Amino acid sequence: MNLGIVLNVIENVNERTETLQKAWQLSDKLLVVSVMLAGSAKLEQLN
Repeated sequence: MNLGIVLNVIENVNERTETLQKAWQLSDKLLVVSVMLAGSAKLEQLN
């Protein structure tokens, strides 16, 4: 299951947290979470 897009569009922090917690409950053994700390404009500056 990929929640990458789902978590990005949930603006409400409580709702986002609840979604992530539910994903953890659905996972059998492992839940991998990654984040992008810089937006595309910042990434362009780094290139």
